[in-house]
Amino acid sequence: MEYPLFSSAPREIDFSQFTPRGHYTQSQQLTRYFKAMMWLGRIELHLTSPKSIDNIQTDAGIQRQTIDAVLIKELVEAGNTISRLGMIDDIIKYFVGESHNVTLPNLASVTNSINLLDAHELLDTTRWREFQDTLLTKSFAFQRILSQLLRRCGFLEVQPSSI
Repeated sequence: MEYPLFSSAPREIDFSQFTPRGHYTQSQQLTRYFKAMMWLGRIELHLTSPKSIDNIQTDAGIQRQTIDAVLIKELVEAGNTISRLGMIDDIIKYFVGESHNVTLPNLASVTNSINLLDAHELLDTTRWREFQDTLLTKSFAFQRILSQLLRRCGFLEVQPSSI
């Protein structure tokens, strides 16, 4: 189903993936956990334009999603939960490997590099472009592993999963 999530440009979302199955149906807590993990694993904020012909994002849409990402970073920092997230991330790294996308510490690195004080500054297109330009110089800026299908130039391209 196409749905305009986080921008005016619709993206293809397979909502059937969010249906709990297996032992995740045995309790409300496990069902909520399953849905949360699927959301975190399948839904993405685009900080750069995706390379799929099915998911064309406008600059305004990318700018909004960048602001959303920086707001999440600020929320985590304000709640003093960055160390807890770091511990969770360390466990995931141990079992799965390094993250393949931009993390909150990566976002902090970019915002610090350009002396961005808060997400509000990204409403200024010049500041957002500065953020983009800086992000694109970083090795972590490009997602290396996708777990979804992308179509490019009319051909179906299967991206490998992370496991």
